[in-house]
Amino acid sequence: KTPPLDSPYQLKYPVVLVHGMGGRGSYGPVGYFYQLPGLFRGAKTRVHSPNLTGWQSIERRAQRLREDRLQVAGEAAIVLA
Repeated sequence: KTPPLDSPYQLKYPVVLVHGMGGRGSYGPVGYFYQLPGLFRGAKTRVHSPNLTGWQSIERRAQRLREDRLQVAGEAAIVLA
């Protein structure tokens, strides 16, 4: 289902979805953020989900997030963690 044009999921800036410590991208067939990425994409908002491991150090996770953030370089982004 596509949200209406005035959807709260239609944002000016891209969204970066970051799972917490111990989390992972999916649990079997279900993604960590479930239907949220599809709602944003359906409203024409770009979505990025960095592939972070759940149990690395905070420093390594921050470095990986910074590397992924470079893919949206030159723009502001909304980070949902």
